[in-house]
Amino acid sequence: MTPEGLNASNCRFTARISPFHDGEVAASERQQISAHLQECAICRDELAHLQKLSDRFTQISPPAITPQALRRVHNAVDAQRDRSLGRVARAFVAVAASLFIVTALWVAQTSSAAPESLVPWETHAVDPQSTTSANNNPEVAIAQWMVQDLSGSNAHE
Repeated sequence: MTPEGLNASNCRFTARISPFHDGEVAASERQQISAHLQECAICRDELAHLQKLSDRFTQISPPAITPQALRRVHNAVDAQRDRSLGRVARAFVAVAASLFIVTALWVAQTSSAAPESLVPWETHAVDPQSTTSANNNPEVAIAQWMVQDLSGSNAHE
């Protein structure tokens, strides 16, 4: 018997009837709902409706799919995957191209800057045969000594 004024919208068990039908409730809750079903016609009707619906679905056999239709489905799935991979690849190519352009511009800008003039000892260290106007420069003398020492010709001994 259903108490007066009780309907599906205000019965606290109505929302649990579908999980109860599907076997998705714990044993303790299953006992509570079973006891409730003895007293609530609204929930019994809901459970009967779900059972009838389930019975209808079990009686329906799915239509057979032809090999051609199955091939079309597989081709459509593969095409979608290929389009997705293509988008990702294009995005990576765009990022790589952008990085290349930025790097190329940076290298061009930094290499076009005027090199600073070399100090006398650097000139002599790079080209010991060069004649520098600063022969009396102590830095040039140190550079000559370093070049001779590194080249193995110990003229200073």
